[in-house]
Amino acid sequence: METGAEIRRFSGFENYPQAYLTLAFSHDGRYVAAGNFAGPAGGDAKVIVWEAGTGKRLCQLVEPYNVHQLVFSPDSESLVIGAHERVRLVEPATGKVLREFPKETRAGVALDPTGKLLLTAGDKSIWDLSAGKRKFQWTDDLLYPGREAAWSPDGKTLATACVDHTRDTTKPILDSIVFWDPRNGARLRSFRPRRDTIRRLLFTPDGEHLLVSAHPATLEIWQVSTGLLRHEMSIPWDSREELTVFAVAGHGQLLAVQTKDESIQVWEVATGKRAHTLQGSYTRAKSLAFGHDGRTLISGHADGSALVWDLLAAKGASVAADGDKTWQDLATDPKTAYPLLWALASGPKPALELLRKHLKPAPPVDMRAIKEWIADLGDATFRKRENASARLQKLGIVTVPALRQELKKPLVLETQRRIEKILSVVDAKSPPADLLRELRAVQLLELIGDAPARQLLADLATGNPHHPTTSAASSAQSRLKNRD
Repeated sequence: METGAEIRRFSGFENYPQAYLTLAFSHDGRYVAAGNFAGPAGGDAKVIVWEAGTGKRLCQLVEPYNVHQLVFSPDSESLVIGAHERVRLVEPATGKVLREFPKETRAGVALDPTGKLLLTAGDKSIWDLSAGKRKFQWTDDLLYPGREAAWSPDGKTLATACVDHTRDTTKPILDSIVFWDPRNGARLRSFRPRRDTIRRLLFTPDGEHLLVSAHPATLEIWQVSTGLLRHEMSIPWDSREELTVFAVAGHGQLLAVQTKDESIQVWEVATGKRAHTLQGSYTRAKSLAFGHDGRTLISGHADGSALVWDLLAAKGASVAADGDKTWQDLATDPKTAYPLLWALASGPKPALELLRKHLKPAPPVDMRAIKEWIADLGDATFRKRENASARLQKLGIVTVPALRQELKKPLVLETQRRIEKILSVVDAKSPPADLLRELRAVQLLELIGDAPARQLLADLATGNPHHPTTSAASSAQSRLKNRD
């Protein structure tokens, strides 16, 4: 049996009727907050904030009826409570109410990455928190924010589910994901022409992909820049649930999902494959959230319990004495690679020796040559077109940004087909094994997080800026710096 280590339980909701928990971790790791559904019988709900490291209860607030969402500000100094009857901004350490919004704002909320703008579902508005004023309000009847809304990590885009309430199947299928400009409410673009209901949207931390929980049992991973479906995962679904409960880790490479058998599964985003299963004696999870360190996961359950899991304690694998074999195994199936990765994180010294031996910054490429080869894809000479295709394909993943940019231009059919064929190889749905291993190795360095690991991340971040490993190392550096 695959399992993980339950390292802490947060108390306060025991024996509470219909204690379906919604959870939030503060960005600096100081606080854990939970709220509950009061249930169909009515009655008050509550929000509790604990000290994450000790489990000490800091404050408790009462909310009339259900608590839908909890969101910490980026500086962890305030907590937004989106409840059925009202939206409030409170101080997590004391419970002091900093601001209460009009009643029509009630229910779902979404806070932008800067902590300056707030989406409120009840009135479909964007609020300027510093001024305490509404910036604008949507009137589009098809827009229904709330759980179906997500901010991009750079704060420049707001993604929402576009719900067709008419259910008129005679009309053309509307794109069900819409991107908006949060500064003025302008509609930017849309994709996903499907009618099945979206229950939740969530950007990956790098903003490259949008995770979609669709009714009844599907998790979809869409590439934001292209609107292409990268993976579609069928999750063992519990018919008692209205939505698939999931969360994505801060590094963006793993997501956790509640499944039918009341276990929690950990999946790899890049491959769309299951990496691990956490099992224990508990009722089904109603909410999941990863800790800021990437190694902990908190789950809120129907019986009112909130559990913290240590993924590294779920390793279940031993590191081979042969370092080369270990390096090879890191490129294999997620069920093999991740227990090994977590075992390596528990013994930093041999892990760092292995990574220093095999990890090198991505080599530079001649962007001028890439542009020339792209131009040659439309050359009148067949031999020249073939040579350009072969060279671009050989260069691999680093050509993707330039090829994607070229596809935005009006192209002759021959050039378009060649670019699409190259992309199908160099930007396949699942990355090649060597790239997967490097991305997992960067994740390992972030888990270790000591000075030698940070130095190796800094070295990797100097590589070719168009390479995914370089981007991953740079992002890991930033997250580690923010934790200091």
